Amino acid sequence: MPAKTKYTPELLKKFRSLVDKWDPFRFRGKDKDTKTVDEFFDKAYVVSLAVHLGVYRARIREYREKHEDFKEIYNKWIDKRDHYFHKIARLYSDRPAQWIYISKNILGWSDNPSHTEEDDNTLPLLIRAIEASADKIKTQKKKPASRRKK
Repeated sequence: MPAKTKYTPELLKKFRSLVDKWDPFRFRGKDKDTKTVDEFFDKAYVVSLAVHLGVYRARIREYREKHEDFKEIYNKWIDKRDHYFHKIARLYSDRPAQWIYISKNILGWSDNPSHTEEDDNTLPLLIRAIEASADKIKTQKKKPASRRKK
């Protein structure tokens, strides 16, 4: 369990460094997709931030509400998380069930059909991901004539 941590300049510096250095797409080579997804999820949740900072999840909320400088870094983390999520979604384009699960549990999307102005940015991505998944399934079903069994 994390210790009861007071808000300090060191904590703020640690948080800023964690957010600035977070880049799940830095990996290259054989297992890059697996490493990318692991690195993304390692810092994609508020609870994972709390663990990395050594505080309780409730402290993250408290600091965000009381300290403007912490809130600024928190908002940068949210923006990076959402940006990386959209890139991660491409890795899941052939697995729409996982993509939907991640969308709901990380971004807080729901099955509610209400539409807001904010949805205008995310809706085309969802449509492209579904179309890409459908196209991939279609091409997998079509085997070249030379490979068909007679």
